[in-house]
Amino acid sequence: MNEMAPALSAPFAAEPSRPLFLVFSNFCFSIVAAILLLLLAPASPCAGLDDVAKLREQAVQLGRQGNLSKAVDILTQLRMQAPADRDLLHDTIAVLGWAEQDSQVADLLAEVESGSAPLFVIATAAKSLRNLADWDEAERWYRHGLRRFPQDMDLQVGLVLTLSDAERHGEALYRAFRLVRQHPESAEAWEAKRYAAEQAGRRIEALHVTQQILTENPRNRQARRRQILLLDDLGASRRALELANKYPDALSSDEIRRIRGSADALAVRWGALPPASPAERFVDTDMALAGLDETLAGLRSNVPPESEFLLRSRFDRMVALRDRVQMEEVLAEYRDLQSAGIAVPDYVLHAVADAALYERLPAQARRFYEEILERDAENHEARLGLFFALVETERHRAALALVEEMVAAEPVWLHPGGAVQRSPNWRLLETETFAALGHFYADDLAEAERRFTALASAAPDNANLLREQATVYLARGWPRRALEVLERGLARHPEHRGLRMGLAETCLTLRYFDRAGETITALVAEFPEDRQVQRLDTLWRVHQMRELRVDTGLANSSGPTEGDRKWDLAARIYSAPFAENYRLFTGFSHDWGKFPEGSGTWQRYSAGVEYAGPALFANLEATLNDGRSRQPGLSLSGIWQLDDHWSVPFSGELYSGDTPQRAVRNGIRANAVSLGIGYRFHEGRSLQLSGQVMDFSDGNFRTRLSFSGEQRLLTLPRHKLTGFGDLGTSHNNRRSAPYFNPDADLTLLGGVEHLWRLYRRYDRSFHQRLRLSGGRYLQKGYAGGTLLSLEYAHLWEAAYRFNLSYGVGRYRRVYDGDPEWTNALFLSLNWRF
Repeated sequence: MNEMAPALSAPFAAEPSRPLFLVFSNFCFSIVAAILLLLLAPASPCAGLDDVAKLREQAVQLGRQGNLSKAVDILTQLRMQAPADRDLLHDTIAVLGWAEQDSQVADLLAEVESGSAPLFVIATAAKSLRNLADWDEAERWYRHGLRRFPQDMDLQVGLVLTLSDAERHGEALYRAFRLVRQHPESAEAWEAKRYAAEQAGRRIEALHVTQQILTENPRNRQARRRQILLLDDLGASRRALELANKYPDALSSDEIRRIRGSADALAVRWGALPPASPAERFVDTDMALAGLDETLAGLRSNVPPESEFLLRSRFDRMVALRDRVQMEEVLAEYRDLQSAGIAVPDYVLHAVADAALYERLPAQARRFYEEILERDAENHEARLGLFFALVETERHRAALALVEEMVAAEPVWLHPGGAVQRSPNWRLLETETFAALGHFYADDLAEAERRFTALASAAPDNANLLREQATVYLARGWPRRALEVLERGLARHPEHRGLRMGLAETCLTLRYFDRAGETITALVAEFPEDRQVQRLDTLWRVHQMRELRVDTGLANSSGPTEGDRKWDLAARIYSAPFAENYRLFTGFSHDWGKFPEGSGTWQRYSAGVEYAGPALFANLEATLNDGRSRQPGLSLSGIWQLDDHWSVPFSGELYSGDTPQRAVRNGIRANAVSLGIGYRFHEGRSLQLSGQVMDFSDGNFRTRLSFSGEQRLLTLPRHKLTGFGDLGTSHNNRRSAPYFNPDADLTLLGGVEHLWRLYRRYDRSFHQRLRLSGGRYLQKGYAGGTLLSLEYAHLWEAAYRFNLSYGVGRYRRVYDGDPEWTNALFLSLNWRF
């Protein structure tokens, strides 16, 4: 409030600190003055008054020369000798005012006769009261002075300043405007108008007034200072910094540092705004980082490490590094600050939390977000960050509760028809989008689909919603529907990153490999820092790798029908894809079993080609068999995908792999043809009807028909419970054979499978699976029997390229009316390399 004052009321600055010898000389002078006063006291009254007047004039002269302390000492001694001297009182008040001893001035005002006091006394009294924030008394003195001296500029200006300080902005602005109209040539009037406007929060108007002052007097240091500070306050920190560098004498070193910090912070915020084009998304942030590095280089050599200016620049640099997606540097800088015992403000802690989440440290990120929310419970961005941290730490229930609470907190409005609706705003749309994603991450795909469908209906051209809707469709097993949504969105938003990423993954799923590869390559070139783009790049690189598949198992049975001991091993290795849709493969299988008639071994060597296209997946394979029947084999198998729901599996085999091992042991082979049709509703329900005919070399002709289905019974983030059933029948026309060959049979089987996810961190997971089934087996000519099956397995997945499963099983089957129990071990490996 004391930044400006009338010129006549404060002609001198506060007395500077003085050398010791000057202090001592002043003390001696005061002693001499006191002795002289005592010696003169007995003299005649007239002589005493003359000497007092001379000392008074001498004290005033000392005050004018800036020796305020000495002047005050003399006047104080004189007042003790002549307390009724009005002139002495007035001069004492003036000198105390110059010395900024405002409390002492206020103490003396009771002795002042305001009706006869000179102008300088009234001005000093009013100014000191204003300095003491006694607005009412200051105003009273200013108004009293103006009644006596209506044209005095200092009093008029002082009243404007006092009214502004008292927050009576309307009156202050009115008087200031009137003062400028009456005295347009007065720099003091313009400065009062600037002050009134600035105190009233009208900073643009204050800046305009300051420009007017500088037009008349470009060397006005105070006006230049206010111009620069106002520009900084208004957010034009870069321009303020330019002027500060041009007029360094107008500001203190700390003020220049503060403005530089504001300019750097503004550059950081500017870099976070949506760019003109994706290619320019880091241009402003890179400029901000360059400016911050320059600022820090200057500060580190001039200020201590704990300086507020140095810390502010370090903090802003951390935010800029977050925006530049240089997350490791953010975390390293945070660790340095921690080791120095320096706490960071919440906006910096938010950047640290984002960096931790990006670097796949979700537990740390969650703690940081929660710490922010302890101090600012309504921080929207921190709550969204916490939502994702909770998802990544598998706390889906808490994540859903948080985002649903955010949706519920958005304001509601009353529709003209009377229905209560939520007020449409971008933040509501954002939180509802994340609420739908919360259900998606929790594997509640049906609810996610319902929500995104409703959101997309309300905002049909929103590219982000179209992308998320397509993502849900893809997860539900409807890639063609997803592709339709994505292409519709890209027709309107061809450069949208999310739509392009969705297109790439959908094309990869649909086996449009050329289109997928082109899109992923372009995305990696444009957005190499994006985690989702990195994931797509990983999937694409995995797709281009070679592949090894291995399946093996051991079994021990209580009966001889399928062999009381068995061991099977099958391995196949695939080449990298070529011509987009093709892979070569070669394989080997070894089956060994012990039967009543002796052990049997069947080895097959295979080679072939795989075709994986959008509508057709097929294998053409030639085999060489090593066993009792050494005939070569040939097979064509595959699936014809009609749409997102209907599919037709088929196969035709010469020397079929379905030939029973015991038949091979006895020199018998079989050719087979299979055909089926399947309908997949979504990820939780499917039905399939399939048939097979087999022509054995011993004259037997077998037909099979089965109807099967699956239905998801329970879907939770960690737990999936699926029911399944199978109804099958077969018929053979040969009554006797050295392998199990019922005339006719019927199998009725049903069960449940529980899949429990015990661990997941991004692309690594561990599940356990328990599969339990039971049913009835009916065979023509024999008594029926009960079927039982129990399997327990572990499933490991890592980096999209390694899958390992292994487990144990126990089964009860019925052959010719006799039950047999089988214990089994099994293992499967799928490795891309």
